[in-house]
Amino acid sequence: MKRFTTLVFLMLAGACQGQMIVADGPAGEEPFSGNAADCPTGAPQSGASCNVAEGQICAFSTPDTLNAGYVLRELCGCWAASSSERRWYCYGGASGPWQCPEAEPESGSSCFGSFGSECEYPERTRCRCSSESGAWNCGEYGRTDIEAPPAAVPGDIAINALTSEERAEWCDWYSTVFLGPGFPEEPNAAVNEDGYTLGTSCHMGSDFPCMGMVPGLSSSDCEANLALSSCAAPIAELSDCLVTVVDSCWPSPHGCARYLEQPGCSGTIVVSSEDFGRSMTPTGAGGTSGTGASGGVPNNGCSVRLR
Repeated sequence: MKRFTTLVFLMLAGACQGQMIVADGPAGEEPFSGNAADCPTGAPQSGASCNVAEGQICAFSTPDTLNAGYVLRELCGCWAASSSERRWYCYGGASGPWQCPEAEPESGSSCFGSFGSECEYPERTRCRCSSESGAWNCGEYGRTDIEAPPAAVPGDIAINALTSEERAEWCDWYSTVFLGPGFPEEPNAAVNEDGYTLGTSCHMGSDFPCMGMVPGLSSSDCEANLALSSCAAPIAELSDCLVTVVDSCWPSPHGCARYLEQPGCSGTIVVSSEDFGRSMTPTGAGGTSGTGASGGVPNNGCSVRLR
């Protein structure tokens, strides 16, 4: 079996590891019964334009051109690539000598004849056929411990209009989202002479729904970064982008593109991955990341301004 997955990394100082949390079972949505009528007949290229509804997901089983007799199973969703464009984002691919059922099988039902199969179904359900049990075992994957943003911070408030109290509320939530409830808060970051963070941990996305880097910040550092920001996007857009990056690049619900395209927003908690490796002068608008041998922005790219 060959697997193909989109990677979102959590980098700790000096090391990195892929992060995926797998739930014990489905979260209660209706099992997938087949593609909608307007899904393409063949799997689209990831990144190609799409004209179905945003968030619609289609499942495809196609011959694997690299492995004779194998079938490639993947899911493709249509999501925002900007405020005016949607593109296909394909994920969860697995290739093997099997044919997945069109409809999601019931967990515990017989899978005799399909032993070893691994099949993906929308939204994020993976069904495995075990030769030991002779039955399908289906479960959802992704983060299951992310709470909704604080109700005390209305989602339509512009980031640069947040009060100090609202910044504190939101940053307390950010702290639980970054690693999960119950984990210790990140320590206050060291900063360079230009006020940019040094040596923090970092969540990093690598596909267009999550082309962002999120440094690990303490609540007080998070508040300091928000206080500097000139970003006029609604705080809901930042919350969406943050959750998307930390939850294995899963648009929540739109992803990062709409947020990061707005002036002054890259460097406000989330740094655009497109800025990675650039050499630029700090803007003072919440911080725009890039590289710098001395002063400016640290060369790991995952850095935001605190002062």
